[in-house]
Amino acid sequence: MVIQIGDFDVAPPTLSDFSEPSLPAKAFIEHVKLCKIIGRVSQLLNSGASLNSDESSALKASLCQWIRRLPPELSLYDATGLRQPYKKEVTGLHLVYFTAIILLQAATRGYNSQWRASPISLLASSCIARLYEETQLREDVCFLIHIHSFYCMVGAIPLLYWRTRSHSKESCRLEELEILRSTVEQLSTRFGGAGTVLRNMEALETELQQRRSESSIDDMMQAEENIVAGDGEQMEELFPFPLELCPNMDLLDTAGAARMEESLNITHSFVQDLPEWIFEDASSFPSIFESEIM
Repeated sequence: MVIQIGDFDVAPPTLSDFSEPSLPAKAFIEHVKLCKIIGRVSQLLNSGASLNSDESSALKASLCQWIRRLPPELSLYDATGLRQPYKKEVTGLHLVYFTAIILLQAATRGYNSQWRASPISLLASSCIARLYEETQLREDVCFLIHIHSFYCMVGAIPLLYWRTRSHSKESCRLEELEILRSTVEQLSTRFGGAGTVLRNMEALETELQQRRSESSIDDMMQAEENIVAGDGEQMEELFPFPLELCPNMDLLDTAGAARMEESLNITHSFVQDLPEWIFEDASSFPSIFESEIM
């Protein structure tokens, strides 16, 4: 899923490279473009650096440009806002896109300590879960390759760290976590690495629950400053979809964002670290998933 431009001396694929301009061919071309963006994030992270706000804005702009220029036949919705018929190539492409958004948020950890439960991360996570739900309903999980366990893991992190006062949002959070967990569980019957991901997801959830139970009420209600700083910028461009895509699309609404900011006040300091996630597809992002426990 990561393409480092310096490692190749061939031009990106074009439709002329294929025998016919099929939907899979067009999806592959767009997939390569996304992998190049993710590769830029990976390169910066592997250098030991954290993205600054300018670099983050530039990469966000690249993602906004990608989704804006996506061919109509590869879009989830048509120009009138109606959902297009399900195509696994289109769903798969958007799963990579939403994963890229969360990875980019993770890369801003140097100045955005709350990236794990930021509105952008949460919305992308919710979109990932709902697309996997559609995949499950069509019994297409059997066609997914092993990299999807990585996408599920990335999508699970914001949902695991987020806590809300809203009963409906908490119910939604648990439902979406179960969608991701069950997807990885199905993948684990074919890919050993998926079993490791599943165990790590469950271990992280157990650890976070234990820490919360051991923390005082004052700690749990301590607000973090600038918890949604910068998230409003380009957010609508990153998510140019109707509200029906997922329950958390109301974050694009000013009132919804305000409600989210209030709920995020209980995402506090004792959930700032991630245990080490050990499986091969995270190797390009070691500094995102490594433990910060001293």
